[in-house]
Amino acid sequence: MTANIVAPVTTPPDYQASQVPGIQQPAQAEIGPISYPSDGYPAQAAPAAQQPPTANPAAGEFWDHPTEGDKIFAASENFLAAQEKAEEMQLRQMTGHSVLLEFRRPRDVLRKVVPQPYAFDDVPPLLGWVAQQYAQAMGHDQSGIIVACVTAAASVIDDRYRLTVRPETNWHVSARQWAFLCGGSSSGKSPSMRAATEPVKGIHGDLHRRWSLANERKPRDEQAPAPAVYTSDTTIAALSERLQGNPRGLLMLTEEFASWIGGIDSGNRGEAAKNRGDWLQLRDGGPHQIDRVERGSVYVPNWGVSVLAACTPGGLASQMKHMPEDGLIQRFVPCILGAPNIEASGDARQALTTWEQWLKWAYNFTTRETQSCICLRADARVLFDAEVKSIRELVVATEEFSPAYASHLGKTSGDACGGRPSVPRLWDHKRRGTR
Repeated sequence: MTANIVAPVTTPPDYQASQVPGIQQPAQAEIGPISYPSDGYPAQAAPAAQQPPTANPAAGEFWDHPTEGDKIFAASENFLAAQEKAEEMQLRQMTGHSVLLEFRRPRDVLRKVVPQPYAFDDVPPLLGWVAQQYAQAMGHDQSGIIVACVTAAASVIDDRYRLTVRPETNWHVSARQWAFLCGGSSSGKSPSMRAATEPVKGIHGDLHRRWSLANERKPRDEQAPAPAVYTSDTTIAALSERLQGNPRGLLMLTEEFASWIGGIDSGNRGEAAKNRGDWLQLRDGGPHQIDRVERGSVYVPNWGVSVLAACTPGGLASQMKHMPEDGLIQRFVPCILGAPNIEASGDARQALTTWEQWLKWAYNFTTRETQSCICLRADARVLFDAEVKSIRELVVATEEFSPAYASHLGKTSGDACGGRPSVPRLWDHKRRGTR
């Protein structure tokens, strides 16, 4: 015999094809007899210069002519695969699933749901840069600082500086947003609110000092109304007094959101519940008349404020059980904060300084004695109309099985033309340097 041998081929195992269930022993004529010489090697061997081809017995591929054992092994593999496929199809029919089981993944219904965070490019470049620098430095969820900055920016824009949504129907809106940050005790709610609104408090302090110097020697009835940019008093009486002399609007800050909103939307006979109608209109703005037996009549030229609040998941969940489906909660932009990044590092001082300068510029630029409007571009109008149409379709599709969700969606069309588009348009003015 020649010495050009590729690899030894062992004798097939000593069992018959009939021992494997469902396998028929092939006829001898199909495979052909295999003769083995006395040395145990095949009679025909491949040349030494050639590499043995890759073999896959399960697919019917062999180095040389298949032996009876090779054929039985391949048939058994195919039988087992076919049996598994049949079991999968049977299980699919029993469970009613139309997708293959290998592509399905079981869902953990008890897992902690983490909402998708707001992206830095959801807002104008300046706001996105400030939020990115702050999130890198503090490690807090970027959504908190993004929502807080947009709300703060909307609050410093004069309500008389409005956006014309649809000129044919005189649809004008002011930059006004209601939002709340919801998270645990270490999620960074208060730091994010403080970083975003500290410049607003600075503007408020400067205006109050100037007013004090100009009115400190005047009798009370001759003093001009005290200017205000923000307030932490969440009562109708205090807001009506503040808004009488500040038609540009205010920012209301509160970290007791759950108890405040719960008192308004509950059926109790508390002070907040009695004034529920006033609270509902506070989101829309415009002239408002308040008549009370104790305090008399109060006329407010612009009954509107932006609201930035904070709460914990437990506090909000306890109040949600008693809230009506058309209550104030649907007017808020919710921001559920994720876990902080404990390894964050960075320096946000320059970004926060730039943020303060921009807010002061926005306050001065938009201050108006009379109403003035800016309009949507043609491409922005097309996008806005498409968004409003899709929202209305969702409202119609969900109002029967989930009225609360449909109510929330219904308020979204108003939010789509509120503070969020006004801030980008104002950013365009700042970037171009136009007035």
